[in-house]
Amino acid sequence: MKHLIPDPLSNQVDELLSYIPQSGTALFVPDLFYIECTNVLWKYIRAGQYDLADLADDMVELRSLPFLAVSAPDLMSDAINIAVAQGISAYDACYVALSQQASAPMLTLDLKLVNKLSATAYDVRDFSGEKFA
Repeated sequence: MKHLIPDPLSNQVDELLSYIPQSGTALFVPDLFYIECTNVLWKYIRAGQYDLADLADDMVELRSLPFLAVSAPDLMSDAINIAVAQGISAYDACYVALSQQASAPMLTLDLKLVNKLSATAYDVRDFSGEKFA
């Protein structure tokens, strides 16, 4: 969302999005990511912090991002096991399960989640500390 709604980390998000095609790196998201983003836009609209005139273009932009979407049903068995074992939400666990399945680190701004999983085998990293070049 920081790509669509200006934020102090917007530049870093844009760096990541520029880095992906150059590096051949794949960026995976669970398919529920798109509904989560839509919900964030809805919250900004309700709060009067987002111009409704931008919505159609931003929805097209969101769909065009270079992400590989993985079906939530393909993640749910692992996600529930991770959620129960680690005491985290099934939503968060869905991203962790995807990270495991893709053998890739999970990048997040949720420092509580990063700290909670820091002593586990899960590779969950603070996005704000990552560099893309």
